[in-house]
Amino acid sequence: MTSDSVVIAVGGNVVGVTQVARQLGITEDKLLKAIRGAGSGVAEGVEAFYKAWLGGELPIPVMPCRSTSLYRFYSWWCAQRGARVLSEVMLLRTMPVGLSKVRRWVKVGGAMKTYTFIEPDDWRPPQGVPLAEVMAKHEAEFSERLAGIRG
Repeated sequence: MTSDSVVIAVGGNVVGVTQVARQLGITEDKLLKAIRGAGSGVAEGVEAFYKAWLGGELPIPVMPCRSTSLYRFYSWWCAQRGARVLSEVMLLRTMPVGLSKVRRWVKVGGAMKTYTFIEPDDWRPPQGVPLAEVMAKHEAEFSERLAGIRG
């Protein structure tokens, strides 16, 4: 994108990039970079990831998993698309309806630890099995599938 290929309307009047940049006190390059980034909000890539995951379009089905594992999956997805990877905080902050962030106890070896999990809202743990074991099993399955696609 060059300054010649960008038209900016200000108050109904078409003005050039050079004029706008000068009025804003910035370089044309900086203005063009801002224009390129407009409409590609921070959350759009995250929203596309969640839409693809919830829509069954990704190689790991929706299941309970640790937030850190989901972030590694999201990072893999971004790498496949050549997209910028946002922080784990942004990934969790823009979580869509249908998923919840919860703290769960997990059995790790002989010890119990708490982790942040992402769970589908319609997911219910099986009856008669300790929840800590169920969560450990889901995390192991998610991590195994992730390792399989990451190679």
